[in-house]
Amino acid sequence: MSTYKYEYDGRTRWDWMMALAETIQRISYFSNNTEHQREWHVREQRRYNMHPVIQKAVMLAPPLDWHNLVLEWPHISISSDTSKIAYTRNEQHGIDDRQTATSVGKYITRHFPTLRDHQVRDLCGMYGASTFKISHSMEEMIDLLQRGPRSCMVFDDNADDYMADEGHPYRVYDPALGWGLAVRIMGCSIDGRALVNEKSKSFVRSYRRNEGGYSGADEELQSWLTDQGYRHRGGWDLGTRLRYIPFKKYGQDMPTAPYIDGQNRQVSVDEYTKTLIIDDDGNWCCDLTNGEAQEVSMCRCPDCNDTVDEDDLNSTYDGNGDAVCNSCIENEYYYAHGRNGYEYYIHGNDMVEVNGNYYHNDYIYQNGIVELYDGDYAELDDTVCIDGDYYMHDDERIVNCEDTGEYALIDDCWQCRISGNWYIHDEPVRLCDISTQDEITIHEDEVHRYESDIASYDPIIDACLFQIEGA
Repeated sequence: MSTYKYEYDGRTRWDWMMALAETIQRISYFSNNTEHQREWHVREQRRYNMHPVIQKAVMLAPPLDWHNLVLEWPHISISSDTSKIAYTRNEQHGIDDRQTATSVGKYITRHFPTLRDHQVRDLCGMYGASTFKISHSMEEMIDLLQRGPRSCMVFDDNADDYMADEGHPYRVYDPALGWGLAVRIMGCSIDGRALVNEKSKSFVRSYRRNEGGYSGADEELQSWLTDQGYRHRGGWDLGTRLRYIPFKKYGQDMPTAPYIDGQNRQVSVDEYTKTLIIDDDGNWCCDLTNGEAQEVSMCRCPDCNDTVDEDDLNSTYDGNGDAVCNSCIENEYYYAHGRNGYEYYIHGNDMVEVNGNYYHNDYIYQNGIVELYDGDYAELDDTVCIDGDYYMHDDERIVNCEDTGEYALIDDCWQCRISGNWYIHDEPVRLCDISTQDEITIHEDEVHRYESDIASYDPIIDACLFQIEGA
């Protein structure tokens, strides 16, 4: 008789944890039951990435309770010592936006009791306190870039990926023109980086090491830069200068150019100062990853088919739709709330309007908007849900029932003639008007007002009543 030997698979367990986190988001978006939504957990997921030490620990040993580990959503502590882990202790703390900070060692020991002492020690050493620095040396900046988080600008200094004669495209970020590279160092590893400009005292984008692929924003480095007086901008200021490093292609001088993060990517060449100037009307666009810039050219708007300058195109559908011209934006598109609460331009056929605000109709529920039973739309807080259909609070078709404290359709309820209250479950007491023989319903709480065997005159309803026998 053979026995099955269980072999722990850290990669599979990690995938389960990420799937649970995604499921929590989906339930929050689509569930009508507020008890199941856990909006606070979605908030934490948007704010922070799970602390990298957790993934490392999961690969080494099974967590004691991986469901609870995901619910606590441990991350790098931002408000206190950044060498610590911050987590949400329980549901109420999540609702109150209250996190608890503790040491890396204490946290992973609680959740991973089978880790050996040397493994805990190595993890603590790997993810202890971060240090920060800003380099203003070109050679050091490129070295730090190459050893840091991956991006389209990280490749060998002498690679064939780009055309410049003078090396890495990053060399255009000349420290003499105010450029520097801020890094976050964990042990011997460059785990975060952000290009900074000293003249504008700003940064546009940060990168956090992610061995699995795409490098997201490094919140810890951004927080440190903010403390140092740097501003997080959507793009580099117009007029900002970069070094001009020309190379020949097709017999023409072309500028070496990195992929410029942010909104302002066009540059013009100043031959006199040998610099590139970030310029709305520049004739080169730095949006390639091979070290080249491309000349700004005319193109067609996919909506109206007009020929326009590329600079006149606008992103739509959170960057997932066609880029359309200014005229189409003004006449056909609306700036609406959409995916994950972000605002972006969408076509008028794909939006709904509620109280003067516009919403992408694919993401109305994420933004607190619901479709009413009659096809109109309203804010969730202004409605009630009855059997899966939404009604406005003041809709004449619904009533608030005295016996349940909940709303119900008026056709499913009855009204007490004395108190005016509505009921859905309590059975009515039926009385008869002696003069008209009309049946009148009242709640049993009102029966004491009458003698069942003697007709009574009730001034409230101006009728003589007696209880119907057997009612």
